Amino acid sequence: MSDDERSLPGPAAAKGPAAAKGPAAAKGPAAANGSGKNRAPRPATGVRNGVLIAIPILVIAASTVVMMVWLPSLPDPVVTQWSPTTGQPTSLSSTTTAVLSYVVPALFTVLLAVLAVLLETRGSVVRRGAARFTAGTSWAITVFISAGTLVMLSGQRGLEDASLAAQPSGSGMVVGVVLAVMVGLGGATLLEPRE
Repeated sequence: MSDDERSLPGPAAAKGPAAAKGPAAAKGPAAANGSGKNRAPRPATGVRNGVLIAIPILVIAASTVVMMVWLPSLPDPVVTQWSPTTGQPTSLSSTTTAVLSYVVPALFTVLLAVLAVLLETRGSVVRRGAARFTAGTSWAITVFISAGTLVMLSGQRGLEDASLAAQPSGSGMVVGVVLAVMVGLGGATLLEPRE
């Protein structure tokens, strides 16, 4: 064999960067992060949970604006309760008190939405379920009391004497309940727990 032939490296002598690192050494992002449990939440999670809180605020704000616009056309005081048996007014309140009686309890539904976002955690099925239930309850209560108050006041617009106002129909209440349940389910679905 000539000297030139002995100086040629064989296949085993050719070591490139790929040969130095075998398949086990090639680690992707998933391998570097282990099982992926510590990865940051997706940006969409924060957006959806932000919308979850914003919707009750917008509904309350819009309903309050409508009530304020209606104030000049409402009698003062207004009827806030009717007898379930006779349909006659049993409770009167000033228009300001009636609006505040809506706004203050309604703001607590926003706190429920915030609580739902705080409850959503990874690894706890019970807390995830509680978070979704709280989110749905927040939306349902917001829609129910907003619709109920607006219906109650709308029937008294243009009246000189609030005692002449007719009791809201039972069918309207049923529609309000159904609508509130549907909206509540939407709120529960919207909540996006972190994985």
